[in-house]
Amino acid sequence: MKTFHSVPDPEEMGFSWPAFAKALERIRNVESRRREAERTAQELQERIRNENQQDIKRLADAIASGSPDPAPPGLEDLTHELREQQRLAKALEEAEPRAEGELSKVAQANREEWAAEVDAALEKAITAERRAYEKAMQPLLKARERRQHIESLSRWVRTTPPVFSPPTDATVPAAFANLGEDAGRAERQLAELQEREAEERAENERRARATLAEQEGAA
Repeated sequence: MKTFHSVPDPEEMGFSWPAFAKALERIRNVESRRREAERTAQELQERIRNENQQDIKRLADAIASGSPDPAPPGLEDLTHELREQQRLAKALEEAEPRAEGELSKVAQANREEWAAEVDAALEKAITAERRAYEKAMQPLLKARERRQHIESLSRWVRTTPPVFSPPTDATVPAAFANLGEDAGRAERQLAELQEREAEERAENERRARATLAEQEGAA
């Protein structure tokens, strides 16, 4: 699968990236035109094949009946159009990876700006996810606890043991803990990524200063 096909739509995620949208629209336009040209070429091939089959049948009928041979069908226009559609489809097929390359260039050119936007949004999304877990867990715990107590009571009234043991359950907290851990993983990975990128920037700046010092010393 091509990478850009699986990338979430930035606009749907709340990002305004006109350069990305323009490059992606160009790819989709090329794809759409290629599919249309291929479909048209296939239809033309089918029409030409049917016309040839009908021509053979008409000729066979004429020969069998002793009638004059019918004129061959005029397929020049269809054949010419078929060649044009095949030419167009081939050109669009070659243009497609070029358009994809342009999208990659746009992403690279805007990498730092877009990465900063996405990282800030990711931090907010992690916080929102945790709050959603906290908000959802309490009602679920109460509902589950009530059901478990009623279930235990249902068994007790049938057996009337001397002691009623309230149920204990850690299933819900454990489930939410697992979900929360995934948010924590995302947070840790983001911090590690940002740390590596900061180290790379610092190293690049150090090398640039060293190169400049060498050039100034040589001058």
